[in-house]
Amino acid sequence: EKRIGFGTAGLRAKMKPGPMGMNDLVVIQTAQGLARYCQSLLPNVSSTTTDDDDDNDSKKNPPLVIVGYDHRCNKSLSLSSRKFALLTKLVFQHAGFHCLVLHDYVFTPLVPYAMTHYHRKNNKNVVALGIMITASHNPAFDNGYKVYALDAIQIRSP
Repeated sequence: EKRIGFGTAGLRAKMKPGPMGMNDLVVIQTAQGLARYCQSLLPNVSSTTTDDDDDNDSKKNPPLVIVGYDHRCNKSLSLSSRKFALLTKLVFQHAGFHCLVLHDYVFTPLVPYAMTHYHRKNNKNVVALGIMITASHNPAFDNGYKVYALDAIQIRSP
Protein backbone atom coordinates (compact mmCIF):
# COMPACT_ATOMS: atom_id res chain seq x y z
CA GLU A 1 0.00 0.00 0.00
CA LYS A 2 1.20 3.54 -0.76
CA ARG A 3 2.32 5.99 1.92
CA ILE A 4 2.15 9.76 2.15
CA GLY A 5 5.19 11.18 0.44
CA PHE A 6 7.12 14.31 1.34
CA GLY A 7 5.93 17.20 -0.77
CA THR A 8 6.47 20.92 -0.34
CA ALA A 9 8.27 21.21 3.01
CA GLY A 10 6.91 17.97 4.44
CA LEU A 11 3.77 15.84 4.75
CA ARG A 12 0.17 16.89 4.28
CA ALA A 13 -3.01 14.77 4.22
CA LYS A 14 -6.44 14.28 5.75
CA MET A 15 -6.40 13.17 9.39
CA LYS A 16 -7.44 9.54 9.08
CA PRO A 17 -6.19 6.01 9.78
CA GLY A 18 -3.79 4.27 7.43
CA PRO A 19 -0.51 5.08 5.67
CA MET A 20 -2.11 7.74 3.44
CA GLY A 21 -3.48 9.75 6.38
CA MET A 22 -2.05 11.98 9.07
CA ASN A 23 -2.30 9.92 12.25
CA ASP A 24 -0.28 8.91 15.30
CA LEU A 25 1.60 6.06 13.60
CA VAL A 26 2.56 8.12 10.54
CA VAL A 27 3.76 10.95 12.80
CA ILE A 28 5.81 8.59 15.00
CA GLN A 29 7.39 6.89 11.99
CA THR A 30 8.16 10.26 10.37
CA ALA A 31 9.76 11.56 13.57
CA GLN A 32 11.81 8.37 13.90
CA GLY A 33 13.08 8.72 10.33
CA LEU A 34 13.96 12.37 10.83
CA ALA A 35 15.70 11.61 14.13
CA ARG A 36 17.81 8.91 12.46
CA TYR A 37 18.67 11.27 9.62
CA CYS A 38 19.74 14.00 12.07
CA GLN A 39 21.81 11.45 14.02
CA SER A 40 23.66 10.62 10.79
CA LEU A 41 24.48 14.32 10.32
CA LEU A 42 25.35 14.84 14.00
CA PRO A 43 27.22 11.66 14.95
CA ASN A 44 27.64 12.59 18.65
CA VAL A 45 23.90 12.24 19.31
CA SER A 46 23.19 9.05 21.21
CA SER A 47 19.89 7.38 21.87
CA THR A 48 18.72 7.26 25.48
CA THR A 49 18.60 3.47 25.24
CA THR A 50 22.18 2.89 24.10
CA ASP A 51 24.42 5.26 26.06
CA ASP A 52 24.40 5.71 29.82
CA ASP A 53 27.69 7.62 30.05
CA ASP A 54 27.02 10.77 32.11
CA ASP A 55 30.25 12.37 30.85
CA ASN A 56 29.13 12.26 27.24
CA ASP A 57 29.18 15.85 25.88
CA SER A 58 26.19 15.20 23.60
CA LYS A 59 24.09 14.34 26.66
CA LYS A 60 25.10 17.61 28.38
CA ASN A 61 24.31 19.72 25.30
CA PRO A 62 22.13 17.61 23.02
CA PRO A 63 20.99 19.08 19.72
CA LEU A 64 17.65 20.86 19.92
CA VAL A 65 14.49 20.23 17.94
CA ILE A 66 11.82 22.97 18.06
CA VAL A 67 8.20 21.95 17.48
CA GLY A 68 5.16 24.17 17.01
CA TYR A 69 1.53 23.27 16.39
CA ASP A 70 -1.78 24.84 15.41
CA HIS A 71 -5.41 24.34 16.49
CA ARG A 72 -6.37 21.53 14.08
CA CYS A 73 -8.10 18.46 15.47
CA ASN A 74 -10.35 15.59 14.52
CA LYS A 75 -12.17 14.82 17.75
CA SER A 76 -13.94 11.76 16.33
CA LEU A 77 -10.55 10.08 15.75
CA SER A 78 -8.73 11.66 18.74
CA LEU A 79 -6.18 13.25 16.41
CA SER A 80 -4.81 16.75 16.84
CA SER A 81 -1.84 18.94 16.05
CA ARG A 82 -1.05 19.11 19.78
CA LYS A 83 -1.00 15.32 20.08
CA PHE A 84 1.24 15.05 17.01
CA ALA A 85 3.62 17.63 18.54
CA LEU A 86 3.83 15.71 21.83
CA LEU A 87 4.44 12.40 20.04
CA THR A 88 7.19 14.08 18.01
CA LYS A 89 8.78 15.36 21.22
CA LEU A 90 8.80 11.87 22.77
CA VAL A 91 10.42 10.32 19.70
CA PHE A 92 13.19 12.93 19.54
CA GLN A 93 13.85 12.76 23.29
CA HIS A 94 14.17 9.00 23.06
CA ALA A 95 16.66 9.47 20.21
CA GLY A 96 18.87 11.70 22.39
CA PHE A 97 17.72 15.17 21.34
CA HIS A 98 16.42 17.98 23.51
CA CYS A 99 12.97 18.90 22.20
CA LEU A 100 11.17 22.15 22.85
CA VAL A 101 7.45 22.26 22.08
CA LEU A 102 6.39 25.89 21.76
CA HIS A 103 3.66 26.79 24.22
CA ASP A 104 0.12 26.67 22.89
CA TYR A 105 -0.92 27.39 19.31
CA VAL A 106 1.65 29.24 17.23
CA PHE A 107 1.74 30.64 13.72
CA THR A 108 4.00 28.82 11.26
CA PRO A 109 6.81 31.43 10.91
CA LEU A 110 7.47 31.27 14.65
CA VAL A 111 9.24 27.90 14.29
CA PRO A 112 12.06 29.07 11.95
CA TYR A 113 12.27 32.33 13.90
CA ALA A 114 12.69 30.39 17.16
CA MET A 115 15.37 28.25 15.51
CA THR A 116 17.49 31.23 14.46
CA HIS A 117 16.81 33.19 17.67
CA TYR A 118 17.70 30.27 19.94
CA HIS A 119 20.86 29.53 18.00
CA ARG A 120 22.05 33.16 18.32
CA LYS A 121 21.27 33.28 22.06
CA ASN A 122 22.59 29.86 23.05
CA ASN A 123 25.40 28.52 20.91
CA LYS A 124 26.04 25.48 23.15
CA ASN A 125 23.21 23.57 21.49
CA VAL A 126 22.88 22.94 17.78
CA VAL A 127 19.33 23.53 16.57
CA ALA A 128 19.03 20.39 14.48
CA LEU A 129 15.50 20.71 13.17
CA GLY A 130 12.27 22.64 13.35
CA ILE A 131 8.85 21.06 12.88
CA MET A 132 5.49 22.78 12.52
CA ILE A 133 2.35 20.68 12.78
CA THR A 134 -0.13 22.41 10.47
CA ALA A 135 -1.79 22.06 7.09
CA SER A 136 -1.77 25.85 6.65
CA HIS A 137 -4.51 26.94 4.26
CA ASN A 138 -5.74 23.41 3.47
CA PRO A 139 -9.14 22.01 4.60
CA ALA A 140 -9.91 21.79 8.32
CA PHE A 141 -9.64 18.00 8.55
CA ASP A 142 -6.21 17.96 6.90
CA ASN A 143 -3.02 18.22 8.86
CA GLY A 144 0.63 18.47 7.99
CA TYR A 145 4.19 18.11 9.19
CA LYS A 146 6.37 20.97 7.92
CA VAL A 147 10.08 20.42 8.43
CA TYR A 148 12.80 23.06 8.69
CA ALA A 149 16.45 22.08 8.23
CA LEU A 150 19.50 23.28 10.19
CA ASP A 151 19.41 26.56 8.26
CA ALA A 152 15.76 27.23 9.38
CA ILE A 153 14.59 26.92 5.77
CA GLN A 154 11.81 24.52 4.79
CA ILE A 155 13.15 21.27 3.42
CA ARG A 156 12.88 20.71 -0.28
CA SER A 157 12.28 17.51 -2.21
CA PRO A 158 15.50 15.98 -3.57
